[in-house]
Amino acid sequence: MAEIDLEQLAEEVREEHRAGRRRKIHVEQKMGEWQPIDTAPHDRDLLVYFPGAPIPSIRRIGEWHTKLPPNWRATHWMPLPEPPRDEK
Repeated sequence: MAEIDLEQLAEEVREEHRAGRRRKIHVEQKMGEWQPIDTAPHDRDLLVYFPGAPIPSIRRIGEWHTKLPPNWRATHWMPLPEPPRDEK
């Protein structure tokens, strides 16, 4: 059984966390700008633009192919804003 270098593992986890924060900051900076569809994340709902559609649609990547006209092809996406805070 191979020995695990805990220091190296911890550094890899820290780097993944830093990379994730950089991606999040980049997405937040781009918030409100349409992005090419091939850059869309696959793990959340997005505002998706289909040329020819009357309005953009909220969809999750890979789940928009049902109930849409076959000639509609998504070209751009935008992150959804955070939901309103509960201000009790």
